[in-house]
Amino acid sequence: MTTLASLPSELLHLILEWLADIDLRSLFASRRTCHAFQTLATDILENPSYLARHGVSINKFLQSHFGPILDSSAAGEDNQPSYGQGYVPYFGLPWTVDANVRETYLRVEASWRRIPLSSPSGHIVRKLQQIYSSSQYDDEGKVSLNHLTGGDVWFYNIASDGAERHQFPEGVPLGLLYDMILGYSESLACGGWELLFDTSVADCERWRRLVGRCTAPGEHVRHEDVKALFVHEPNTALLYFPGFERDVGADMD
Repeated sequence: MTTLASLPSELLHLILEWLADIDLRSLFASRRTCHAFQTLATDILENPSYLARHGVSINKFLQSHFGPILDSSAAGEDNQPSYGQGYVPYFGLPWTVDANVRETYLRVEASWRRIPLSSPSGHIVRKLQQIYSSSQYDDEGKVSLNHLTGGDVWFYNIASDGAERHQFPEGVPLGLLYDMILGYSESLACGGWELLFDTSVADCERWRRLVGRCTAPGEHVRHEDVKALFVHEPNTALLYFPGFERDVGADMD
């Protein structure tokens, strides 16, 4: 009787690619069955041509299983990270409840860490930018930014030669984003964040002028001013930390 594992590797490769389209989680699970499956599945997941064809499927998987890493509002207020404990799981991810499962997921070699970030339109994220701010009430009783900074994200000691990298042809790995967010100070990250796919700030001169306005006397910079600089750019994502923003009108009654 012919078994799945006895099929020619070319045919098995096609079957696993089809599996990746309908249930990416099952493709990851298949790597634990035998060496042949692990080799084929890894080739699919790390092949640039596969990534270009299946970016939409990857994004759906990220949204369904790792949504709280991409957007802090997906977690709820009761699942905020505890920075006093160092690099620990956070935001009520499905694997954080069981201690044994948690230990497995936190391994440096865990496969989820290598999943490339991909946009809903299927574009693999090859460059990441970040913007974070702090705010205060202005003279009109509205939230005005008093600090604004950001730029291209550089990940250190990622390349095999230990060099810095900010461009990833194979896609920015999910694990790097996870470590990056958890490494921020509580005062910054507890205001929440959102990963904006296919988005960047491309006009550096306008960006520098807006940053300078934050501390200029009589100037009031708002989130709308920042978002006006956002442009559509495939293969880039913008990690946006808006800081605290409340309905100040209610507070002033």
